[in-house]
Amino acid sequence: MRVLGFDCSTDDTVIAACREGEAVFESSTGAGPDGRPEHSRALLEGVEAAAAELGGWQAVDRIAVGLGPGTFTGLRIAAATASGLSLSTGTPAVGVSTLEAMARALSGGDRAAVPVLDAKRGEVFIAAYGPDGVELLPPAALSPADAVESIGSLGCPVRVGGPGAVRFRDLFTGAGIRVEDPESEQGRLSGVAICEIGAAAQIPVPDQPLEPFYIREPDAKLWLDRDSSRPIP
Repeated sequence: MRVLGFDCSTDDTVIAACREGEAVFESSTGAGPDGRPEHSRALLEGVEAAAAELGGWQAVDRIAVGLGPGTFTGLRIAAATASGLSLSTGTPAVGVSTLEAMARALSGGDRAAVPVLDAKRGEVFIAAYGPDGVELLPPAALSPADAVESIGSLGCPVRVGGPGAVRFRDLFTGAGIRVEDPESEQGRLSGVAICEIGAAAQIPVPDQPLEPFYIREPDAKLWLDRDSSRPIP
């Protein structure tokens, strides 16, 4: 199977293409000089390059897209792009859990894989998967302190990584939890993992939209609720 996968859940724009399980294209574009993600610029350019490596869109069997959790804007860009490409090319598109994809890089041996994403607002998105891939901790938005407590409650050796764990490294390491280096393969989201999970996923029913996995309300919704609750002068 030839799969094109991408994810914009974090500050990185992650793209890959796999043919029969082997990567033929992989790229990761970080935030720009101003610190803002460059999804709008990097995604379409990278996706077209990935499709070309597979032999053009007529050769792509499936599109796999990370649906979060992650940043609201990044998730909307990724979901809309996948839906548009699927409609224009006739290629089926499937959604993939970003946390599950990140866990692929952390798995191995007898340790549970614990991916941690930066959820902003002083929180992290976290999940945990056993060595056999079974979900031990469902995806959740937690305070870093609650995340540390949840990891401790697993009662087994763990491998922890991701931008959320890096941001709050001192808190994690202070609790005796080692955090994978962000520059290592174990500490980064892989586009190949998006492709692998997407290749094994069940194709959704026709016309079923790709819905991002937000976990919590986006900032804009909170601001709207806050402003609407204020008394009118």
